[in-house]
Amino acid sequence: MARSKSPLFDLDEQLASKLCQGMAHPARVRMISRLVSGDALPYTVLIAGIPLDERTCMQHISLLTRLNFLEPALLHTKKGGYRLNLELFRACSMASRRMLRVDGTVRRMV
Repeated sequence: MARSKSPLFDLDEQLASKLCQGMAHPARVRMISRLVSGDALPYTVLIAGIPLDERTCMQHISLLTRLNFLEPALLHTKKGGYRLNLELFRACSMASRRMLRVDGTVRRMV
């Protein structure tokens, strides 16, 4: 098995990369945006209106879970759902912002 090359990069680069990987598909962007308030949601609400079949949605949820963005949560109805790992999401968001700034201004992408 190959060793991870992540330790060769600084923490901001690793976190920014994780955010990009997590949000590299519109379905995952939609799921994360639904959870960013901090509330846990049931699976059916999380995938509602996403124009993909249920199996594909579950694959996206699995990837977000492997990346530690999603955490299983017990809802008030005693059923399972998902919650966004806000601490990780904020750390990744801040790292990506730092990566795109120089001297306090946004880098111009050419």
